[in-house]
Amino acid sequence: MTTRRSIFALALVLPLVFGLLPGCGGGGSDFVGQWEIDPDAMRALIEADMPEEEGMTDADRMAREMALSMAASMQMTFDIREDNTFLATIQILGQNETESGTWSVSGGTITLEDSEGSPSSRGTGTIEGGLLVIRPAENSGQPDLELRLRRKAG
Repeated sequence: MTTRRSIFALALVLPLVFGLLPGCGGGGSDFVGQWEIDPDAMRALIEADMPEEEGMTDADRMAREMALSMAASMQMTFDIREDNTFLATIQILGQNETESGTWSVSGGTITLEDSEGSPSSRGTGTIEGGLLVIRPAENSGQPDLELRLRRKAG
């Protein structure tokens, strides 16, 4: 069922985040700066993928609520630096993780790779409606789950 797959994908968001992030070069850009997860956008994605429907099983309803709760409690920031490096920090369910890597831009798309450089650790992003939308790279083996980040105020 889509609901269970969605919960599994959300549970994998931590490795996905650190698996999203090829190469160096490509200069400055609209991407440089600090970004943070947009909880409203993430909630809308979960609600669209896991709509509350009449006749939902209790297990599906509980899985939906758990996914929404996890998304609401998650704090994530990406510091995309002018030197073509980034630092990603995530806090979820009492755990803190940090990952670094490099980025490049081509044709309005940012490509991110973590410092270990494994194929599962690549992602691409575009700015859509003022949000930085990051998706796993093709053939990364990661769930098709996108992250939506807004520019951090201040």
